[in-house]
Amino acid sequence: MKLERGTAGEKFKLHTRLEELTGNLSLEAYLDRVHKLRLPPLEIEEEFVPGSYFEEVAQAISTKPDWSVNADDMVLRFFSFAKFLMYRDLDPELWPATGKLTDQRIVRALLSDGFPSEPSALSEDDPIDVHILPAEMLHIVDCDSSQTLAVHRCSSRRQPRRARPARNRQITNDRQHHRIGNRRR
Repeated sequence: MKLERGTAGEKFKLHTRLEELTGNLSLEAYLDRVHKLRLPPLEIEEEFVPGSYFEEVAQAISTKPDWSVNADDMVLRFFSFAKFLMYRDLDPELWPATGKLTDQRIVRALLSDGFPSEPSALSEDDPIDVHILPAEMLHIVDCDSSQTLAVHRCSSRRQPRRARPARNRQITNDRQHHRIGNRRR
């Protein structure tokens, strides 16, 4: 289905798509995992009768006393089960024995072990201008001293990867340093 309207003042019109109709795989997975329900397969053929399918769905959900199928009603909502599928993918019980996500070094570092820290080039009280010339500070967005050092390390290629997640300002400044550095070569 798709919703269309000509202008903002017009009402929406509901149209069927020309694509082949299929079941909602995310909904099926959600109902199976969370509610232990299996929807009947949606098989669209020439003689498809929606009422018959609704009866099969009503039978499938009959164990849920507060649930019902209203064959003459329709609810149209924007709803996504994407988060459910993401959580399912992150469930350790569903991973293959030889390919566990927690066996990945970067994942372990992010979630439990942490990254090795390197000693800071500056103490909290050191003036940064002594260590990085103002002409080398090509920041286009304000940043604090730790961000300035991280940007400088990246631009001078002493540390190609950060030991902790970057902030948006730091990423913006890194990109600016990279652009200017490439022009100077």
